[in-house]
Amino acid sequence: MLVLLTILGIEGISQLSQNFRIAHLTRDPMIVPGQAQPPPLPPILPPPHPPEFLPQDADPQDPPTCLICLNDVQPNEPILTCRVCYKVFHYGELLTWLTNRRNLRERENCPNCRTDMGWVLNPPPLPQPPPPPPPPPADNFDGDAPLGVQPAELDNINNWDINGMILDR
Repeated sequence: MLVLLTILGIEGISQLSQNFRIAHLTRDPMIVPGQAQPPPLPPILPPPHPPEFLPQDADPQDPPTCLICLNDVQPNEPILTCRVCYKVFHYGELLTWLTNRRNLRERENCPNCRTDMGWVLNPPPLPQPPPPPPPPPADNFDGDAPLGVQPAELDNINNWDINGMILDR
């Protein structure tokens, strides 16, 4: 160390230290050349099912317990309830539970009764817009003629001969 101080001086050591910090902080520790990278995580989509809240008449002396974290559910905390066993779960805890199971390609089941709870994460299909109304029939529409053989409006059509000259009507 004393040799370095003598050769580089205080300013040189300070600059060396600063260069090391810059190189260390800007290096991406996750990317190693030649090493296979893990697949990207699936996008996290907002769940379509909104949270619920405990009813106002819930007994404050005996609050329900979240079966995932084993903590009592407070009246102002968002929850979701299983539609089969009616167990109450903290909203965030259940979303994490179901998302982890989905990422592991396991069934998205209720932690208590194992009933399918995929409805929490799967958005309902978007309603399809109604088809546009058919265009009104043309003024010269002949209802008896087959399609493709309807009379056309010919008033605004110019007739051209082979040489590109306009023919008189």
